[in-house]
Amino acid sequence: MTRTLDHARRDQLAAAAADFFVANGNLQASLRELASDVGASARMLVHHFGDRQNLVDAALEIARARQIEAARAAIVPGPDALAVLGEAWRWFRRKDTRRYFVLFSNVAAKERAAPAGERRFTRRLGSDWRPLFEAVFRADPRFTRDAPTLALLVVSALRGFSLDLNDGADAAHHKRAFGALIELIAAAGEPRR
Repeated sequence: MTRTLDHARRDQLAAAAADFFVANGNLQASLRELASDVGASARMLVHHFGDRQNLVDAALEIARARQIEAARAAIVPGPDALAVLGEAWRWFRRKDTRRYFVLFSNVAAKERAAPAGERRFTRRLGSDWRPLFEAVFRADPRFTRDAPTLALLVVSALRGFSLDLNDGADAAHHKRAFGALIELIAAAGEPRR
């Protein structure tokens, strides 16, 4: 006899697994460890997800959606893109925000070793962020024309900082570097003669 899935319970389990992965910053937990943490049995997880990888994928989708939602709330386009970038940096450096970047930096590192067809999140991690920063630059008349290029530059810098900070790099140095990037962007927005 086939058991039916309780979709609400499946969603709860995936959300609990997302919380676990964000809190721990990696995906190394066994199915048994995950089951213990989310208040279920390994058998229940297999019933709802089929295997560990499907659970990981569902949890990462939830974590990704949460991170993007928080970013949209924190990084609001306005007439001064440089001020918004300063706010974006402050948001990026918050401990609760950093946990997502640590997790997804680790996901990206793991996926780089996988065949291209098995990379589920790496491409989207960049493409999720570019439209957000493009909107920031399009809202400021000084940068409208170069919005896609500037967005790619900022996203690339943040991804690099994220990877670097995972390795225990000097946070003050990164703050100065991001400040220098904002100054270069400001100079690019000055009227051309």
